[in-house]
Formats: sequence, structure tokens, C-alpha cells
Amino acid sequence: SAETGDTSETSRPSYLSSDKLKDSPEADGNAPRTSRAPTFQRIPSSNVAMSMTVMSAFRAASRATALRGALVSGHVHTACPTLFFQRAYAADADGAKVPVALISKLRKQTGLPLGKCREALQKNGNDLKAALSWMDANMASMGAAKATKLAGRAAREGVVGALAGNGAAALLELSTETDFVARNEKFRAFARTAMEALLGDLAAAGGASSSAEGEASSSGWALCEVSADRLKTARAGGGDQTVGDAHMQLISQLAENIQIRRSTVLLPLSADVSARSVVGVYAHNMDRSGDNSTGRIAAAVVLTAAGGALDDSTRQRLGPFAQKLAQHVAAMDTQSTEALLADEWTFDMSQKVGAVLLAEGEAAGRAVSVAALARFEVGEACGEEEDAAEA
Repeated sequence: SAETGDTSETSRPSYLSSDKLKDSPEADGNAPRTSRAPTFQRIPSSNVAMSMTVMSAFRAASRATALRGALVSGHVHTACPTLFFQRAYAADADGAKVPVALISKLRKQTGLPLGKCREALQKNGNDLKAALSWMDANMASMGAAKATKLAGRAAREGVVGALAGNGAAALLELSTETDFVARNEKFRAFARTAMEALLGDLAAAGGASSSAEGEASSSGWALCEVSADRLKTARAGGGDQTVGDAHMQLISQLAENIQIRRSTVLLPLSADVSARSVVGVYAHNMDRSGDNSTGRIAAAVVLTAAGGALDDSTRQRLGPFAQKLAQHVAAMDTQSTEALLADEWTFDMSQKVGAVLLAEGEAAGRAVSVAALARFEVGEACGEEEDAAEA
């Protein structure tokens, strides 16, 4: 014991046993004394559990204090994002309250960020209809500012599309930065809207003034390129909104550099040619919504028959065949009618396309020829500017 000066082995801690100390410098009485290692005592497990409980309580109290401060300041969404969505109202710095349910509903309808939705509701007294009108009026300016900011980014992803209508066909490439946005339903819906505009008033205006080259002119069909600036002036969906306005709205919603890369319209040069023709379109790698007008590759093929206007039965026979030809062009990367006729038929490699076309004409009771074709693939029109931006 300490009182009797007992230094037996049983009174020493295990790490100070004679076996461990006999070879140490302090074992020699002449050796200089150095500070010994600190002694450690085993803390009972009950004390450890108590200490952890105290620390947990301290942390909980700290969090509660911070949360109370956030509630008082009105910035709960900054200190505790989860609680922000659980509350019935979101408070701004000026104390104006906007129901979270309204913010969520407006975001669902517009796809815009929560901050923009809350701002629209605040400016319109939490009136959802008025907030939507305010957003429509300001969407173009917001999108233009966003587009300017994002203009330098590379846009090598996207979709191409092919659509037939009004006796014509339209192809378009819409570019963006990521494949994630390229799969977005709103992105693909805009591509279809732009193609519908190409087949609408632009096709009518372009058909009278178009001039085509080579085989397209001799066949009575023209391939007309439409600039992005010209397309943006067309009406979107037949309403007052232009394609350009819808484009800016899309950029505001998806926050990427979205470009109308290129667009082409296949147009008949006369009503007689249109009455004798059928158009087939195809888009490869269709999206999940079932819309087969957009994908990674798109093609359009026009068949023209000799003689007078096609009757309904002949048109119904040649229409699916024209679509199969468009699918063949997409798969084989065919760029001209001469090359197409020399191709092996995708659906029966033992035959040439020219022979299959001849057989279809005989079955229809009149000679049938390929009047025009076009093919787009995502990324093939990207130039040096995109390569530099990506580097």
C-alpha cells in the first residue's frame, strides 16, 4: 500500500511490472532520470456511456438553438432545407408569405426553379393564374439572359427529328450540352414543335420561292435549308408564341446551351407532284413517351409515281414502303438516290433496293421512283467552335 511503502508486483499496474522496467534506463540507479510515461487508468464502461450521453445531449441542444435562430430570422430553408418543405408557408426577407403548395404547383406547371416560382407568386399576390401570365410575359427576357450566359458552352448532344405533314417532310437537329437534357420530354416536345412550324407557314412560304439543285429539281422536289433565325420567327403550335419565344422558355427551364443546329424541309414544287407522291419518315432510338419523331438518327424519303394523282389504296400501299426506305437510309447512312438504289435491302440482304422498288411499282400498277431523301445524325454537323469549347 502507499502508507506502508509496499512496492510488490501486485500493487503496480501491469505496464509497470519489473519485467518491463528491468531493461529501461531508469533500472540503473546511475542512469539519468527521465519523465516516465503517464499512467492510464481504465474508465468503467458505465462512465463512457454517460459521457457519450452527455455529448449527444449537448449536440441536440446546439441544433435546437440554431433552429430556433433560423425560425426567428425567417431563413429556415437555409439552416434546415427539409423543414422548409414541411412548413405551410415560405417566408421571404420582407416577411411576405407564399404557400409552399402554390410554389410546388407553379413549378410543376412551368418547370422553372423554386426561386422564380416564388418571385412570380409574390409579385402577383399568390394568384396562380396571374403568376403564370407574369411568367409568360417575362420568360423570353429571362431565357435570353440565360442563353447569353450559356452561349460559350459546347453543345454536342441532342436529338434529330423527322416529321411528315401537309405533303412535305421536315428534318431538324436540336443540340444541347448533356444527354440527360436530350432525353427530357420538354426538350423533345420543343423539337417536334419546331418541325411542325417548318411544315406550317414556313413550308408554304418556302415552297413558292425554293430553288433546288440536281436530282431534287428534276424530280419535282426541293431540299430547302431553313436558318435558325428564320425558324424562330415562325409561330409555335399555331398560337401567338413564336418558336424563338418557346426556345428561350426552354433554356430558362433546362438551364443548358440549347441550339437549333440545322433544319431542312423537303417540298414539292407543284401541286401535281405532291398529288403523285408519298413521304416516309423514320427516327431511330425513339424516346420512352412513344413519340417516334425524334431520336439519334432521322431520315426522310419521298416516292413519286408516274401518271396522275394517287388514289387512296395506292397511297396506303406505298406509304409503309416509303417509311421502310427511310429506315433503310437511317441504318445504311445513304446520302443519295443513286446510292440508295445500289444498296442491299436492309430487310432482305439478298436483294438490291432498286429491284425491290421496281417490284413495288409493278404491284402498284405504275412506275415508282425515289424523288428525294435526307438523313440527319446527332453531332455530325458540329463544327470547330464546339470542338474548341469542349477542349
